[in-house]
Amino acid sequence: MQPVESRWIVEGKIICNRFDQVMNLEAMRHLTEHNDAFNAQYPNRHLHYILDLRQVTKIDLGVRDLQHLREQIGTGNIGWVLALLKANSPQNALIQMVGAMATKIFNIRYRSFYAPEAVLAFLQPMDDTLPDLNPYAALLQNTAATR
Repeated sequence: MQPVESRWIVEGKIICNRFDQVMNLEAMRHLTEHNDAFNAQYPNRHLHYILDLRQVTKIDLGVRDLQHLREQIGTGNIGWVLALLKANSPQNALIQMVGAMATKIFNIRYRSFYAPEAVLAFLQPMDDTLPDLNPYAALLQNTAATR
């Protein structure tokens, strides 16, 4: 299994990236490759990213790793980056710290949530071009069920 699986939640609008257990530089490189392919399909749109981190059990990322990634990727058409966390996970504090660093390094808008419905409820009023997102919550529920 690849360290990151990516798929559209709403075609041309919202991408879900599900991390498998370890969040490290290799996983972030896979994330970058996948997202570059999605971005190429819609170069003139702001795409929103949901990072499904509910399966992450280990984080091996530092500031230098994020700075290295910054040199490799562009953030021109990134809308919101929304993390979906597992409630009570021991990784949450570290994920929040990495998210705070990424916000500054990549100049992105980032928030984290514990429920798929909360992610979509937050995003809905932020982008008036989105369809009604309520039916899409099941797709995010199923993301965790694939393990």
